[in-house]
Amino acid sequence: MPTSVLICDDSALARKMLARALPDTWSINLSFASSGEEALTLVKQGQIDLLLLDLNMPGLNGYQVLEQIQNQDLPVLSIVISGDVQPDARTRAKQKGALDFIRKPIEAQQLEQVLREFGLLQELQSTAQSPTQNIDAIQVNAEETLQEVFNIAMGQAGASLSSLLKTFIELPVPRVKQCLLSDLPNQLKTESVKSLSAITQGFSGYGISGEVILLLGDDSVPLLQKLNFVPSDSLDPSLDLVVDLAGILTGACLQGVSEQLDAEFSCASPVLLGRHCSLQHLLKSNQEQQVLMVELDYRLLNGQVECDLIVLFTEESIPALYKRLEYLQ
Repeated sequence: MPTSVLICDDSALARKMLARALPDTWSINLSFASSGEEALTLVKQGQIDLLLLDLNMPGLNGYQVLEQIQNQDLPVLSIVISGDVQPDARTRAKQKGALDFIRKPIEAQQLEQVLREFGLLQELQSTAQSPTQNIDAIQVNAEETLQEVFNIAMGQAGASLSSLLKTFIELPVPRVKQCLLSDLPNQLKTESVKSLSAITQGFSGYGISGEVILLLGDDSVPLLQKLNFVPSDSLDPSLDLVVDLAGILTGACLQGVSEQLDAEFSCASPVLLGRHCSLQHLLKSNQEQQVLMVELDYRLLNGQVECDLIVLFTEESIPALYKRLEYLQ
């Protein structure tokens, strides 16, 4: 009898890539869910044997799905497949009932190994109907692809910061949007924060260029200083904190993006945009140029600390970026 497998991920690209990674000779009935709510509805119907689950999703996230499966004793096995590569993410997922945790981007060999380990591939049929038969029906546009690229890169950056601070980082769902540069302050989640500091760093390569901006609210600085993030002999601890935080997140994020796009970026030196300023002052621009924005809203210390990482792609480089993204679709 075929195994009933459900792939749950808010990213169409991630669903497509995971379906492609399934063993070709595995006899399964494959279905998809784009949200935690949809996945739970299907699981509650009692017809799903294995759930392949993402963690970072809007609405009901993967942790909450696992909790409800555990609390309601629903008859389904779960394997988490996520871009959040913090050790605590793996631990939390397994504590909530996941059989295992596989990091994105998914590799077919590792997935098959995990499936075999838990006895899910005991019998492979060479004549079985391919599980990837309905993959082509999944339509993925450029912005959805970019969102998943940054989801993976964001997880790598978050893991670097988590390791340094020794605290769990709550990872958001990346937000991708085209907007006018002059309207950028009105598009960000930090719009309501009264006083911030900001660091920007330009990057370019393979016809793609832009900048990464880190925004940190002044209220968050004392909380981060308590984590001994900055050496005690620092002459300006609050400035060093912002600079170091920007360096870690920007570097790890750009590296993750460049690896997936197979496009190495060269980076300019970081520049301080301002300190103790309003968002409107920091990002003031009269330019009517279109930019492609990706916003990553990191949260630390149970939401007490929030910092925004904004990646802006210039209007001229968007065609080259989209061309690179096509290879992933």
